[in-house]
Amino acid sequence: MSVSESLPQRYPFRLVEHARGERVVALLTVDGHWLRDTPALPPTLALEMMAQAAHLLLAADGGAPVFLAGIDGAELRAPLRAGDRLLATARRTGSFGPLTKVEASLERDGETVALANYLLAGGTRR
Repeated sequence: MSVSESLPQRYPFRLVEHARGERVVALLTVDGHWLRDTPALPPTLALEMMAQAAHLLLAADGGAPVFLAGIDGAELRAPLRAGDRLLATARRTGSFGPLTKVEASLERDGETVALANYLLAGGTRR
């Protein structure tokens, strides 16, 4: 299933360009659209990009729609700037009942710039 078929977000809120693998790896190049009067991307968009990668992980299994139920332990380590090529990685760490826990990270040139644990509801659990 492609990114455009899996995510309900559309431009400019779809922050993931490509995704692949059992452990979802998603790519994004930061453009100037989000950088109105500031040199850095708003940190909430880093969290959103990782959440979209986590969503793609569950959506790849098919099944029910996926909803964000919570974010835990979010850590933003460095500002993101125009031209940055970001790599979001999401992997399933557990599930209980209708909920799935996913660990996600965001990297720039091999440096981890953000981390978070997501709790998602729906999708197919393993």
